[in-house]
Amino acid sequence: MADRYDTPFAVAPYWTKPVGVLLVLLILLGVVLRLVVSFPSVEDIGVESIKIDINSADAEELCLLPGIGPALAQRIIEEREKTPFRSPADIMRVRGIGERKFNRIKTYITVGGVK
Repeated sequence: MADRYDTPFAVAPYWTKPVGVLLVLLILLGVVLRLVVSFPSVEDIGVESIKIDINSADAEELCLLPGIGPALAQRIIEEREKTPFRSPADIMRVRGIGERKFNRIKTYITVGGVK
C-alpha cells in the first residue's frame, strides 16, 4: 500500500501550517519592533544647535546624526583615523555618505582639532 506522502499531491504534515503562521508572526514582530525602536537622531530631538565634531565623536554620538547607524559610524571613525576631516564636506570620503546624506547632516556636524 502506498504511503499518502508518496503522491505528487501529498498533504503536508499537520504541524506545518502552525509553524508557518508562527514564522510569519515572528517576522512581522521583528519589522514592527525595528520601526518602533530606532536610534533617536538630532532631528528627532529637535535641537538644531547641536554640532557633533566628526573628528572626535564616538560611534554613539555619530549615531545621533540622521541616517547614520552603527555601521556607518564605524566607517566614519575608520576614515578619520587614516586622515582627519578638514571640513564637514570631507565626510563624503566615507563609503555610504553621498551628497544627499551630507546635505541632511551638514547642519549638525563640525570639524575640530585639525592640525
